Amino acid sequence: MRRALIRGLIVLAFLVLVLAVWIVAGRQISMLVDRAKTVFLKSLPVAPLDLEEFFTVGRLRIGEIELSTKGTDYERFPMQISLDSKRQPVLSIAGKSFLLAPEPGDKTTFTMERSLLSWPTPFDLNFMTGVSPSWKRHVYYVFRWKKASGSTLKMVWRYEQYFYGPNWTSGFMTRAGSTGLIQVEVS
Repeated sequence: MRRALIRGLIVLAFLVLVLAVWIVAGRQISMLVDRAKTVFLKSLPVAPLDLEEFFTVGRLRIGEIELSTKGTDYERFPMQISLDSKRQPVLSIAGKSFLLAPEPGDKTTFTMERSLLSWPTPFDLNFMTGVSPSWKRHVYYVFRWKKASGSTLKMVWRYEQYFYGPNWTSGFMTRAGSTGLIQVEVS
């Protein structure tokens, strides 16, 4: 009897420890898991693809969604956008370039994905409304553009999504240091 009680207390202490770690480090654990696996939510429309404000203001409109070119530090992501000799826009990053002018044979996709794991937020307080989300998770917007030549561009934005009652919010909440444009890759 005493042995069963001790085992039960050890199991309870372990569960309390796991819960405490999940509350304190859930966001970081979720981001670590997201590097390996996210959950596909839906494909989003790519058209219209408006690049005009991409050069001037640092915004890119893909379909109905407007996304910033600011990174997680709220500074412009370290990429260059310039015009080539034909006055066509070119994105350059890490010594690689991608022509941002649509050409025959180009394929584009725009998807919305979410974290595999959500994390509890029992200590979040909202002094303005008095209502705070009980859970949070990350939402990823992934834009891919493949040229007929094989050149590819991949851009990934990360935002937070909050859970209130039976519903998750739209998924455009920001958090300093973890949300914004997180990846631009040309290959």
